Amino acid sequence: MRLEDAIARLDAIHVQVLRSETFRGVRALPTALTAGIALAACILQSSCLVPADPAEFTSYWLTVAALAATIGLLDLAVYVVRGGAIAFRRAVVVLRQVLPAFGVAAVLTVVLLQTGDVATTLLPGLWSLSFALALAAAQPFLPPALAVATGFYFVAGVLLLVPDLRTPLAQPFGMGLTFGIGQLLTALALRRSAEELAHGS
Repeated sequence: MRLEDAIARLDAIHVQVLRSETFRGVRALPTALTAGIALAACILQSSCLVPADPAEFTSYWLTVAALAATIGLLDLAVYVVRGGAIAFRRAVVVLRQVLPAFGVAAVLTVVLLQTGDVATTLLPGLWSLSFALALAAAQPFLPPALAVATGFYFVAGVLLLVPDLRTPLAQPFGMGLTFGIGQLLTALALRRSAEELAHGS
């Protein structure tokens, strides 16, 4: 057996083992904090920061997303430092599952920004659907209750793409409420899973 084949088989076995365990690299409190950031950004935009154009709207919400992602990645880094090599491998497997969905969202964002004002109203719905796909891809490694948040992001994304329900980019509620509520649902699922683990131990 070649070394490459052996490594590939070991990697496949490791993924199967991970599927039988719940990934603990994402915790409830930091996730709830990202929900608060989304809701605060929604309130801030509705009160005093009205984007003048699609590029400004996109920059604003990408900044919010970057702040939330930084919190998530710092929490993941703590998990890896505490768990060592095994935790690192688990994190890599889960990240490999979610990154393609976020990559597609990035490509769609760039393309739609080049097409004009009307097309960019699709961004909140497409971002929500991309988030749903990312969660669905990682679902085998996450608490089962997270399926509720995945379903919420999917339904919200579809509704945000319906022409009669699509809001102008100057309205912050499509982005802020969707991701605020979605992250709160995610945090509740993670908290419930952590409590079940604590009671089980």
